[in-house]
Amino acid sequence: MFRVSVEDYPPSPIKAAQEEIVSNSYFQLCSRFQIESLHIKSDQQTGLKAIIAIHNSRHGSALGGTRSMPYANETLAVNDVVQLAQGMSYKSAFADLTYGGGKAVLIQPEHIFDRNSYFAAYAELINSLNGKFITAVDVGTSIQDMDVLAQYSDYVLSTSKQRGDPSTSTAQGVLQAIKSALYQHLNQYELNGIHVAIQGLGKVGIKLAQLLYTEGAVLSVSDLNPELTQICADIFQARIIKPENLINTHCDVLAPCALGQVITRQTIASIQAKIICGAANNQLDNPESAEKLHNKGIFYVPDYVANAGGLIHVVTDSIDQRDRKITEIYSAVSDIYQRSKHSTLSPLAVANQIAEEKLSHQMHFRHTHDTRR
Repeated sequence: MFRVSVEDYPPSPIKAAQEEIVSNSYFQLCSRFQIESLHIKSDQQTGLKAIIAIHNSRHGSALGGTRSMPYANETLAVNDVVQLAQGMSYKSAFADLTYGGGKAVLIQPEHIFDRNSYFAAYAELINSLNGKFITAVDVGTSIQDMDVLAQYSDYVLSTSKQRGDPSTSTAQGVLQAIKSALYQHLNQYELNGIHVAIQGLGKVGIKLAQLLYTEGAVLSVSDLNPELTQICADIFQARIIKPENLINTHCDVLAPCALGQVITRQTIASIQAKIICGAANNQLDNPESAEKLHNKGIFYVPDYVANAGGLIHVVTDSIDQRDRKITEIYSAVSDIYQRSKHSTLSPLAVANQIAEEKLSHQMHFRHTHDTRR
């Protein structure tokens, strides 16, 4: 089922014609990424413009963070949310979690005058799905925002009272992925002396820098905030690189930890890293870029595998179970590398194939279980 629900827009013949064109492109986009449904809400009083994409709810509630960004237009927001929703399904499948995948984006207004009313309006959209979508913190939202949202909806995780900030777990998962990639691709057992270039020093990026530095890695860092790069220089002895130059830094590992689509057909030619492994979602501009990286001998670790620690954090009650699942990211990356090595497929194509196999297996198991009841 594909469903688009647009609220609070007054009808007009011209607008209807425009929306028909946009809707056709949205249907094509949702078909390409196998999106079950797309849900849209606009609230003129609060400035809310929210989009929820559900990729897969057949294996349980679709779980995905709420991202808030000042998207230039609705088309960019929809493109982002559908790709992120698919990634969440694959991420959940790799971690063997009993959740489907979804994502929400809020087109950030210039000013939010009443944050409570803003998130109350957003909660109405979440609640209208009756538990089909569960959300958590993401880029542009905070634990405090989740606390406000949780006052109006039961379908919220990563609040201050429930597991909190997942960024440390995300960084720990990326660290496991980097270690595995180093062993598989460069036959390196340790991080000591390994040069890692980190793009983006947000909550995850700066924690990853700390973990890498503790294990002896040599760091280069970039961020639009000079205070953050200086902190890494002072504490972690990192070399500061201009943001526009980070992507072509000569290094062992390039770790994109900011926003997505930084690895493009244009930038691949200048990448000098041997491994790409970071926390950012949607790092590639398109699947063809994965093939180009593979042909160039660069091991690209699929982002939804490397950054699964955050998802594991928000759904796992037991600390021991959480740590065990995060450690399993190491073996998942090893499996992807070996399957790719012994086939003609890129690591991303292999990972997608594994994820689809897991989703099919889960669907068959649930169907068989339901039939026997």
